[in-house]
Amino acid sequence: MSRVRPLKETTIDPAGEAQLWLQWCRFESDEEIQFGYRYIWKQSTGELLASRGQTRIPNLEVVRRLLETAQLQGWGNRDGLEMQKSAQRLKDDGFVVNLATGYVGWPDSKSAKTRFSDEQSNNDALRIHEWA
Repeated sequence: MSRVRPLKETTIDPAGEAQLWLQWCRFESDEEIQFGYRYIWKQSTGELLASRGQTRIPNLEVVRRLLETAQLQGWGNRDGLEMQKSAQRLKDDGFVVNLATGYVGWPDSKSAKTRFSDEQSNNDALRIHEWA
């Protein structure tokens, strides 16, 4: 089963009509969790407009303005591939990583007392915590 969970979103369209949204999402399947952006049309009630099918973007100026708005809101710089790399580096270093919750930690209390994280691990853990 696949599921998309929007974590951040923005629109530049006025309220009261169909709106094109840019979303930072967690894409969940039975096999894996990935992160990335999507565009989606929604009604003013918040319901998705399935009739629009694959998202039609009227022009690239709209894309530019949506990306600019997301960057001004502080989340337009996220990178789903970097999330995967961060999670893998942490797992390789012995950390437990749960992308569904943004949790990063040691597997047990002994590890927490005897192991140390480096700057890269700290940055990776912060990225996952803030972006997930």
